[in-house]
Amino acid sequence: LYEELRFVSDLYYADVYNGNGSFASWDTDNDGLYAEWPYPEGHPQEDYVDMVPDVHLARLACMFKSEVRTMVDKIITYETTAAGSEWFNRMVVVGGDTFDKSIEGGTDYNEGEEATAQALTYMPGFTTVKLWTTLGNLSSETIQTEISKGCGFLYFCGHGSPKSWATHNNGDYKNWTGMYKNTMMKDLTNTGKYPILLVGGCHNSEFDTAPKNLLLGFLKEGFDYFEVNDTWFGSYYKYNYALECWSWVFVKVKGGAIASTGSSGFGGVNVGDYNHDGIADCIQGLDGWFECEFFRLYNQENITILGQTNDQVYNGYAQNFPIDTYRYDAKILQTHILLGDPSLKIGGYN
Repeated sequence: LYEELRFVSDLYYADVYNGNGSFASWDTDNDGLYAEWPYPEGHPQEDYVDMVPDVHLARLACMFKSEVRTMVDKIITYETTAAGSEWFNRMVVVGGDTFDKSIEGGTDYNEGEEATAQALTYMPGFTTVKLWTTLGNLSSETIQTEISKGCGFLYFCGHGSPKSWATHNNGDYKNWTGMYKNTMMKDLTNTGKYPILLVGGCHNSEFDTAPKNLLLGFLKEGFDYFEVNDTWFGSYYKYNYALECWSWVFVKVKGGAIASTGSSGFGGVNVGDYNHDGIADCIQGLDGWFECEFFRLYNQENITILGQTNDQVYNGYAQNFPIDTYRYDAKILQTHILLGDPSLKIGGYN
């Protein structure tokens, strides 16, 4: 149902060499398809892909000179004023119940809250703000209010699209909670107090969205483009015709974030406790592990250059998970996009 035949990846540009020093083409069978796995799933990948970044790479997806000026001003302001500031020592996390307990095998975890809680364990010394469905304080308004106060880190974990982020209350999977849309970001008032943003959700960082995709999708799928049933999910509902993706709008507005990382494709989340170790599987692999590892590396390993922190997450994931044999582990690395300046000093310079 949710197999994804293609997605954009910036890791291709950062993965210059294979482990033996040869050039990493991502198309070792020379068929013009990059990082290819057979479809449907069940077979090994057809291209050898190293997936370990060799250069610190990120993207400022500016379309206009005014956006370039905004980003340059934000970066300079951040690096010269964040250090020692009270606002930087705030961390805001946002989450709820991502998946129905019916697929959890007997558990009933609130996956978004589990992941954000795990991230907080790596950030002692930070004043924490939890916007959780179980606390009854998660809404579009509270998200806007807490970000506008300024914070050093911001972590959303739930469901996404290029146009919005949201989650669910436990047991209610028909209604959305905490819907936060691209259009709301222009009203943020945290100018000069910009967080590093991590987001768990589908397609929040799909930076190649464009209005033309609406027409192209309809021409390709016909009226199936708008259909949803047990075996089909029409591409209309991926919202890849948005003018710009959620994560980039968050960064490019005059308030908002200084940088963001999230997925350009469907996200990947483990559910339940299928290894029976008493720990929610959602923090032991896929997106949950990837996102939480960023905070561990920053605050416990003291890796404070944005691109380096991000790349060490990739390296750790490649060392701990079977990226060469399991397509969804490979996809976690290939879909994560860093939007910002990779040379950014997290927390600024003293």
